[in-house]
Amino acid sequence: MCESIEGAALSVRCPLGWRAIGMTALLTWVSPSGEHEMYMYALTLKIIDDFLIIPGANGCVVTGLLYSLFTPWGFFKHRWVALKWVFTLFMMASGTFLMGPCVNGNVYPPERLADYAVNADAYWDNISQTIFWGIIQVVCLMLVVVVSVCKPWKKTIKTERKTN
Repeated sequence: MCESIEGAALSVRCPLGWRAIGMTALLTWVSPSGEHEMYMYALTLKIIDDFLIIPGANGCVVTGLLYSLFTPWGFFKHRWVALKWVFTLFMMASGTFLMGPCVNGNVYPPERLADYAVNADAYWDNISQTIFWGIIQVVCLMLVVVVSVCKPWKKTIKTERKTN
């Protein structure tokens, strides 16, 4: 059964914020029709990514490291902590190497607005990749929050043997 969420720690609030911001970025799905709108949409996603999503993700990693290093939970004593690390590392890697280039690749300098018309296919491909991986990240983040609150597995078998 889920433990109480009273006094939720920063380690739970960071992924909640990361998820909320990621969902906001996904929900800003509009259909820009001209070069100026395409530029503003791409720039908005880049600003959300650079100033909200990336710091939220880094906050999750830092708090996870602090909790794993300085509490009895450790890195691998509990299956749910190990699962959170797997999800977090997957999300960081997919965000950095799959989503990041798509978001950054859609922002041209303002003096090159005509490039949006010329490269419209690449622009929309980047948008669809960002949406696809964004949805996967939001689902993973929701799972991380559920695992953080419910702690479905207590200890690993190896740790249980040591305590008995």
